[in-house]
Amino acid sequence: MRTNDEVGGHIDANVDADVDTKLVASYVGMLQLLTETKYFVSESGYLGIGSSAVVPGDLVVLIFGCGMSYLLRPDGSGKHRLIGDAYVHGIMEGELMAQSYATQSFTIC
Repeated sequence: MRTNDEVGGHIDANVDADVDTKLVASYVGMLQLLTETKYFVSESGYLGIGSSAVVPGDLVVLIFGCGMSYLLRPDGSGKHRLIGDAYVHGIMEGELMAQSYATQSFTIC
């Protein structure tokens, strides 16, 4: 069994003393291998899982009318490339809409 550190990730979270972080890291690593996904932490501190192609600098966006969050990558010309969908804990059930948020338009190529 490969640990999460061996697949290029790490877990850095405040957890209860009862949680075996090595076991959790191993489990997350196996999930990444089996599902070709990668977990990430947003700049705002939200934990998410999405495409294995996600890289630092990608954006997590909610699109009005869609039930999923998405990953966009700026291409440097003002346009964005759709990387894929993502699960981001704490925003998927409308929690973000209860807070103040900024809206922005994107051109997706």
